[in-house]
This record gives sequence, structure tokens and C-alpha cells, in this order.
Amino acid sequence: MISNQVLLNRAALTAYGYSKSERVNVAEHELGHALGLAHNEPDSISVMNPANRSYSIQDCDVRGMNAIYSTPALFSVRDSGDIITVTTNMKIVPKSNR
Repeated sequence: MISNQVLLNRAALTAYGYSKSERVNVAEHELGHALGLAHNEPDSISVMNPANRSYSIQDCDVRGMNAIYSTPALFSVRDSGDIITVTTNMKIVPKSNR
């Protein structure tokens, strides 16, 4: 992943009466998408519930992140005198949609 951006529509959140905690839940949901999580089932108790406004990050969401990012990083170090370069490589394999 090189970069990602998440924007929330404050006007819509205000118009629909989202509380501060509900706004945080929506932000967590959208960040989940930015990190590669898809929606869970509509009746799920999960931050990735498609109509989420009530749930923060749950154990199932953490398991989803662990499943996506379970490949350990590979490090290489090059020492050229005064400068040490550390390169991190990680192979990310997307999960298939169910």
C-alpha cells in the first residue's frame, strides 16, 4: 500500500444526528476499508457492518486484519559506511471476496 485517504462528510453526519462516538465508529469503518477490509454480513456485530454506526472495532475485525497482514516482513540491511539503509518488503495477498 502506497497511500490512502479517508474523508467523512460532516454535513451528512450532522444531518443524520451522529453522536461523537458514532462518528468515531464510522471513521474506524472507513479506515478498515482503507486497510483492505470488506463489509461483513449486514447483521454482524462488527465495525465492518455495512450500515455501521454503532460498533467499534471487534475481535472479528482484528482477526480480519491479521488474516490480511499475516505475511511477515522481510528486512534487508545495507551498511555503506556512515549510512545504513533498511528496506522492508512485504508480500500482500488479498483475500477473495465471499
